[in-house]
Amino acid sequence: MNEDVFVAGAGPIGLFAMQALRLRGAARLFISDTHPARLAMGEALGGIPVDPRSTDIIALIRQATGGRGVAAAVDAVGIKPPASSA
Repeated sequence: MNEDVFVAGAGPIGLFAMQALRLRGAARLFISDTHPARLAMGEALGGIPVDPRSTDIIALIRQATGGRGVAAAVDAVGIKPPASSA
């Protein structure tokens, strides 16, 4: 794969998806959540944590990827704001 990926939600499903994507060869994994402990777990598992309350996720990813964006996005939240970022 060797592509960048975004996961919205660092709960059990998001963390599982992140690990599965890492096993598939994802280059960088951006993971967002509003809960600090969940973000810390995502970071401990190799993700780049993003708190959507204080960071524009789309702008951050565009800047980090040189404007390319991500190859895939996973919505592990199921509510409108994170889903629209994905």
